[in-house]
Amino acid sequence: MSRAHFAAVRFAGLVAAVVALLALDAAWSMAVEAAGEPERPVAVAQAQPAAPAREGHPHDMLAPAVQSGAPESGRPRLPTLPGQDAFGAVQEIVALLEADPATDWARVDLEALRQHLIDMSRVTLDAGAVARPIDGGVQVDVTGSGRTLAAIRRMLSEHAHELARMPGWAARTEPLVDGVRLTVTSADRNEVARIRGLGFIGLMASGTHHQAHHLAMAKGEPIH
Repeated sequence: MSRAHFAAVRFAGLVAAVVALLALDAAWSMAVEAAGEPERPVAVAQAQPAAPAREGHPHDMLAPAVQSGAPESGRPRLPTLPGQDAFGAVQEIVALLEADPATDWARVDLEALRQHLIDMSRVTLDAGAVARPIDGGVQVDVTGSGRTLAAIRRMLSEHAHELARMPGWAARTEPLVDGVRLTVTSADRNEVARIRGLGFIGLMASGTHHQAHHLAMAKGEPIH
């Protein structure tokens, strides 16, 4: 058999094979349509198990939030974030109150907690704060107007008492026309550097009394 004849025979065989496959596919389509079956006999990629999370990778840190709607045991999972930080703080307090059989619901005052959280938001986000180093520490003029000014006056005087309880620290406040001046000092050089490094918002966040304060406020208990 010549090479040309062999090539022609091979080509004819390939054409016949393609025609046969097309005819088979058409026949199957007709059968599926008649039977109402949803699937075709085509190769599909098998679902691969999720790759293990890579420690420290930003995408993996978002995985819980992204996957919160994934079904588990046949039921959809619910989101875990409350959607707003103050709402989440109140939600946590409510859960603690409901879990405590000793809760006196006649004294519970969640509105007082809500007002305090508004104060915290105003002081954190809206107040002006000008800090300057002084001998032994830092002095911060915290200013605002309207509800922000009222929040500054309520919060800073109370928080100064908590700062004064920090080992080696001294703290005091004095009124300004439009705010409060906060002064925090220490005789320890290392503490002086720490105080200055913290600045206004770091000083306001210092201490572990905030959570206990919120729970006591919600329970209607004396705070100080």
